[in-house]
Formats: sequence, structure tokens, C-alpha cells
Amino acid sequence: MYDRIKAYFLSVWRGQRSLAETFWLWTVGVVWGVIYIGGSFVAVTVSRGLKTEEPYIWYLGAIIIGTIWSTVGLWRSASRSGSLWSILARLAQLLVVSGLLFLFARALKLV
Repeated sequence: MYDRIKAYFLSVWRGQRSLAETFWLWTVGVVWGVIYIGGSFVAVTVSRGLKTEEPYIWYLGAIIIGTIWSTVGLWRSASRSGSLWSILARLAQLLVVSGLLFLFARALKLV
């Protein structure tokens, strides 16, 4: 079973899944929804309960890994598609990644 799960996640990474699946399920649903939004609530709640900042470090790691994985998979899948939707999906992801980079730079007081 582990091999099938690994193969599936690799197929998303390689852009072998459809653009609709990669964008709507993995990028919007899982990365933007679950990791960015849901993860922030979990990190805040757990941090307050434990009185430590460690959950934020795990949350940051999830953001970085999820964003890189979904961006690479989305970009590759969009390259295979070549439709107007591929341009719009790439643009949406570029805006989100740019916003994240700005937030990280601001948090590190680089901006």
C-alpha cells in the first residue's frame, strides 16, 4: 500500500495527473485550504495550549513542503495541458507564492 501512495504523490510531483485534479484537489483544497488555513488554526491552538512556539516551526515546514510540491506538480501538469486554464492556474499559484514570500520576508524583517 505504501508503494501505491508513494507512486501517486510522485505522479502529482511529475505533473502526470490532470490539471484540474492538481489545481483544485491538491493546490486549492489541500495546500491552500488544509495546510495554510487549517494549519494556522492548529498551530495557534496547540502553541497556546503548550505555551511553546514549536508548532509554528512544524507549520512553517508544512507550508514550505506543501507549496514546493504543489507548485512543481501544478507547473508540470499545466505544461502538459497548454490551455487557458493552465495559464490561469499558474498565475494563481504565482500570486500565492509571491504573497507567501512577502509574508516570510516581513516576518524576518527583510521588508
